[in-house]
Amino acid sequence: MKRRLAPRSAQYGQACLRCVTAKCRCISRPNGEGCERCHRLSKQCQPNQSASQRTAKNIQDRDPDSRIDPPHSVDPEDPEDPEDPGDRGDRQHAEDPVRSEPLTVQTAAHEHSVAATVPQSVQSVDDISVACLDSFRIRMLPHFPFIYLAQSLTAEELHRNRPLLFQAIVCVTWPFSGEREARALDTKRTLCEEAFLRQGRAGMNQSSSIDPALDLLLALMTYISWGWDHVRRRGSLSPLVMLCMSLVGEMRLDRPALTDGHTGRLLVLPLSTLTQDNPRQLSAEARRAALGCFVLSSVVSHHFRDMDPLAWTPQLESVLRDTNSAEACSTDADLVYQVRLQLLSVKATQLHKKLQTQLNHDDQGERSAPTIFKDAKTLHQKLQEFRRAPLLPSRNHQLQLAQFNYVEVLILETIRASTLILSRVNTPGTTNTPGTSDDGSIQDSTSVGQSDLTYMWQSVLAISACTSALLSHQPPSFLSIAFLQWSQLAGCIVVLDELEKLEDARIDRAHARAVIDLPVLLDRIAENLELTAIEAGEQDAGPSGGVFAQLAVGIRDFRSCIQYSAVELTRPGPDEVSGCGGSNAAQPLQGHLNTQGPNSRFWMNQLFPS
Repeated sequence: MKRRLAPRSAQYGQACLRCVTAKCRCISRPNGEGCERCHRLSKQCQPNQSASQRTAKNIQDRDPDSRIDPPHSVDPEDPEDPEDPGDRGDRQHAEDPVRSEPLTVQTAAHEHSVAATVPQSVQSVDDISVACLDSFRIRMLPHFPFIYLAQSLTAEELHRNRPLLFQAIVCVTWPFSGEREARALDTKRTLCEEAFLRQGRAGMNQSSSIDPALDLLLALMTYISWGWDHVRRRGSLSPLVMLCMSLVGEMRLDRPALTDGHTGRLLVLPLSTLTQDNPRQLSAEARRAALGCFVLSSVVSHHFRDMDPLAWTPQLESVLRDTNSAEACSTDADLVYQVRLQLLSVKATQLHKKLQTQLNHDDQGERSAPTIFKDAKTLHQKLQEFRRAPLLPSRNHQLQLAQFNYVEVLILETIRASTLILSRVNTPGTTNTPGTSDDGSIQDSTSVGQSDLTYMWQSVLAISACTSALLSHQPPSFLSIAFLQWSQLAGCIVVLDELEKLEDARIDRAHARAVIDLPVLLDRIAENLELTAIEAGEQDAGPSGGVFAQLAVGIRDFRSCIQYSAVELTRPGPDEVSGCGGSNAAQPLQGHLNTQGPNSRFWMNQLFPS
């Protein structure tokens, strides 16, 4: 074998453009044809314009806030250079190239009419970032379409006009598992620095100043929805979501623009602009961001239970109507559908929370139960209008079906809780004699017409439909689900776990388990996550494992916690459970189930114990 010559670094100021961009050592090839790194990456080795680089460096020193973090070129076969062990560390931790001038963006009447001043060197985007944008646009965005990225929009244009959003998109779609953790941390740090350390944006009431904040809002929502930060950090997404809500308020996307003086703005705006009547027309991009923030905040609020969601205001109602009527793009109908279903979900959650709160105050829950029951029934009737409506011209019918059934679960559980209270009030000290209906559910005679077991049976059917729709995605597409879908899947498990723990002789558990069985469901989810981890290449993610590998381990651990201490009934197999893709052909089982499962409602706390 021919002996390899000792590498020599290029002289100071003579490194090639790619090595300078990646902050890597530039090693000239022995034959003089470029450098070793560009040859290994099969890239054209281009000399660096040292004068322009020194100019950009001087401007960076004067304006450290005006930076963009473009993605780096990485060799997927050899991420670490054996000749240069510090190459990978340099790529992950070194400072990125900077703009030679501050980015100035102006919003025009049309959505994509954006003017910007950026040097030519920043406008170049590598092939990996282009592939990341295409993957996000085709695979991920349909799950939660709060952004519209036209097919004609290039990576260079998005990088120039929405640098933070572009960085977040590249982060959540980065293909190399060994670098995802560092890239996610760097992206989160960049977004937080932009939020808290940026210079004040005077004149936020004017549409020309909305764009930088809108870029930050879209980037944050993208990172929250697909970044799996709660898994990486073993914490809550609420701090990041509350930052999004503050940006929505700052841009007044959820409330009318100020038309008179305000004490908080006396030191920000000139006096002549404080009382200026300047009505503002929100762009389609801003409207989608406002609606998406409402959906995301309400989902995170229900999932972690440590914050209140963005309040639904008349301004947001107007934004929803405008988005529905404008039909600016094909995905707006999907977003409007998600928002309307989420509105019903929020109202059902508020009713259930009100009932639980008043139950802690003696008989107040009994007095409010009839009203809450009536309101919840009204929500259920509104939900059925979605079922009767014609299908949307969308390719995501399974996602719509999953969200519809999950919202139905929340409403039915609220009705069931209020029905239990009404049954105790109407028949104190008595035991109802139930009868079994044709569909296997159990009914009794109460003043509300149906028993709590009737609504419990409907919840079981809705959980089965929701989980079947979500698990219909094979690992390649399961890799692209947003936090919205994961929260629905986790919520179904929580409700099903609570129903399993009910000790009621009236419950026909064999019939319910033939429809959906919790251990079988958990096994199916864990298997999907393990296959998704392989698809994502997480076997190279290090000792801690990647996101999906951690989730699979957590599901397996949760599955091991629900081994019940009493007589264990013969459970149906995966092929017999309809909610897990089976044929619903289980035979009736005999026995009694005394559940001793986990008693905490908080799914993520059980999944990742501290």
